This record gives sequence, structure tokens and C-alpha cells, in this order.
Amino acid sequence: VAGWLEENSGISIAVPDVPYSDKPIPHFTHNGTGYQLLNNLGRAFSITDYIWYPLPDGSLYVGGAEKALFAGRPVEIPAEFSQGTAGGNSMTLPVIQSLRPGVDVNGERVTKVHLTNDTMTITWTPRNRATGQPLQKTPAQRQIESHYPELASGLHLPKLARVVAPSETVKSGNFADPFRPRYAVDVQLLDADGNPDNQTPVYSAVPLPVPMVGNDSGMFQFPPEGTLVEVAFTGGRPDKPFIRQTLPDGTSLPDIKPGEQLQQQRAEVSQRVTQAGDWVRQTDQTISETS
Repeated sequence: VAGWLEENSGISIAVPDVPYSDKPIPHFTHNGTGYQLLNNLGRAFSITDYIWYPLPDGSLYVGGAEKALFAGRPVEIPAEFSQGTAGGNSMTLPVIQSLRPGVDVNGERVTKVHLTNDTMTITWTPRNRATGQPLQKTPAQRQIESHYPELASGLHLPKLARVVAPSETVKSGNFADPFRPRYAVDVQLLDADGNPDNQTPVYSAVPLPVPMVGNDSGMFQFPPEGTLVEVAFTGGRPDKPFIRQTLPDGTSLPDIKPGEQLQQQRAEVSQRVTQAGDWVRQTDQTISETS
């Protein structure tokens, strides 16, 4: 990504010599501005305490704060240098060339620098020292999330989870309802990097999708333990989760060609429609049909 940015912008990009610098990731496609691209690289490459800022030579540093030019070089600015403060998180100073986003000033990380003639206003955001994540949200964020709480929890977005166990065995005549869906599994939500979200307990009895559903009809299979599933929340409500689909990530796949259809329990037991339209059924057990 850094090479592409250099080629298309003419700006030199400085990247630290660490494992994530040449780590490949799947499906990285961007169609926004360069600012948005730089802001999102940290999430895409799972970089802890990610920052980016211009260096004195005109190039850009992109990477973790621990390898930045100003790492381990905190700056203390006496109160008498301040020409004004606002909001408890900004200070107006005479222009100081070395102050830029990423510098630790008076114990806080500078996140924004605004130049006006011969003065500069620096803004900082209180953060978690271990992860670099902000400890507080902007007033605009807090106001929006008070009206749309699903935005704060991210429940308006699809989430991935791992199947922990089936909820219970289903018998003919059992009814599914919101309190006891029966055909359901317990799942553990994952974070954006695919790791278990330890801040969220296991969701119990999350309903599974049923193609061609009806009374005593449909296609059913409990996904095995460890299966990756997509979880959604009706209306963004945490009390209304459901599984939208299962995903094959981390599983071995059978033979399948474009145009074919396949239903397979294991390699020896399957039912296939070929590209030509032939039906191929096989099993190492018994095929029984009743009419």
C-alpha cells in the first residue's frame, strides 16, 4: 500500500521494519480519499497504537507509535507558553516546528495541529496507554449515539462469531419461538481481527437460518462447533440476534465447479447436480426411499 501511495502521490512513505509492514491481508480495496486511506490502515493491518503524520523532511510516517520518530521523547510545555486553551483538550501556542500529530505533550498524544499565521493550536485526545485507543468520544459522537445507541455498540453492522455448541436437539412437533428457538446454537462474538470478544459473553440459543422454511419443512443442519457464522441484530437491538449465514473460513472444501450444485455430509456421502444436469448420488451406507 505504501508503494502504491508513493507512486500515485509522489510523497515518500516511511514504514517501520516490523512484521506488519509486509504482512499480506485479503480484500483490501479503497475508493475514498487519501486521508481516509491513511486513517484506516491501522485497522486493516491490526496495528496497535497506529498513527500517521508528516516528518520534517516532507515524507509521511505510517505505523505504530512505538517506532515513530517521537517515540520515547515526551515534550513538556510550561503553562506560560500557552496563549489560550479550549475544551480541556487544546492549547494555542507560538509555532513550534517539531510539534505535530503523534508527539506526546504534557503527557497527552497530539492528534491535530491547526496553523494560523504565527500561532498553532494543538489538540490532544486522552488515550489508553497500552492500545492507543481514545478514552473519550467527541461531543458530536456522544450526541449521535444518545439517539442511535446501536451505532455505539456496532450492532447496525454484521458481526462474526464462532459456534460454541448446539442449543438442544429438535424433535418433530417442537415449535420455535423467540424465548426458545430450539433450532439454534450458542455463539461467541469475535472482534474485527477475528479474536474472541472477551467483553461480550456467549450468546445462547441464537436462531439458525432455514432455507424453504415452513411447518415441518425446510433444510436443516446444525453447524459443527467452531464454525464461523455471521450474526445480525434485528433493528440494532442486542436482545434480537439471529444467524444470517455460515461461512467456510477455516474448513476444508469439497470438489465443486461453477454451474454445479452439491449437498455433501462428508466425502463419501453427497448429492451432486453436474454442469450438464446429471444427478450423482453416492454414500458408503444405504440409500432408502419410501413411496
